[in-house]
Amino acid sequence: MIKEEQIPIIKEEYQKELGGLESILEQTIGELNELLDYNDHNIEVPIYGRVKSENSLNRKYDELKFEITTIKQIRDLIGVRIVCLLLKDVIEIVNKLKKRYPQFESHYNPADKASQDRFNYNSNHIIIEKDGFYIEIQIRTLSQHTWAQVSRKFNYKNEIDVPEEITRPLFRASAHLESADIDLDKFVEDRTKYLQYISEQDIENILDEKLNFDTLRIALENKIPSKYKGESDELLYFSLLRELRSIGIDTVQKLVNLIDEELEVAEQKSLKISKRILKQIENGEETGFDEDRIRAGIRFSYIGMIRTMYRNYKKKRNASS
Repeated sequence: MIKEEQIPIIKEEYQKELGGLESILEQTIGELNELLDYNDHNIEVPIYGRVKSENSLNRKYDELKFEITTIKQIRDLIGVRIVCLLLKDVIEIVNKLKKRYPQFESHYNPADKASQDRFNYNSNHIIIEKDGFYIEIQIRTLSQHTWAQVSRKFNYKNEIDVPEEITRPLFRASAHLESADIDLDKFVEDRTKYLQYISEQDIENILDEKLNFDTLRIALENKIPSKYKGESDELLYFSLLRELRSIGIDTVQKLVNLIDEELEVAEQKSLKISKRILKQIENGEETGFDEDRIRAGIRFSYIGMIRTMYRNYKKKRNASS
């Protein structure tokens, strides 16, 4: 709440401080970008934020449950949002923020409010203070972010705001989004266990496994010299899987058989093409290839090696039929 006579004073203060507030926001986002690795924490969109607009400030006056005399009392005057993929990422980020800002003012989740307010979205909020002003940092999963955006879009902040006729489908959507977060975390947990299991196995112990992204990677790394591994190989594993399955190579055993039979041919072809490209390089031609790899006789990556192998295998099979 705010007294009517106080509003012009606070507006004047807001205009006076606005430039400094924008600087605090920019500084905070910079600190968070240095603190958090986007890949390690599965941060899906760049960290962003805002200084509360004057219109938002006007609406805020009616929502406040205590009297204010300065914008320094508004706890979400500056807002920063971090959107990540998994619930475990949220927990990890919250813990990092608490270590980075040990004097944080509070940490709460709107969903923890009383049951009559169960419409509130999940989102971890950490309030910190800089230069006397409060900053609210929100950490959400993609699902939580979707739910918050829907609530904001249609101005439904809690259950009492929702017309009775549409309550059920809206709550069903909320439940699905919450379930998606739980299922995604379980998927990551199970995948981590699976990867640990197969990484501890000798390749002879997984020969009967179906060929998938992970068993393909392990087979290639075990059976083809590491010098052939390319930086972008893993980006192409799914297309390679489709190609291999189309010619009946759908288990680790079948892939190992192919590599054992055709590796030498692929290496010879890689060396032969490399020598030809090297001549072009020495003649001053621009080839676009990594000169060091070409000089080492490495024209193919793992992907190229396997494609060379199965093409040679198909050629021999066609010749004998």
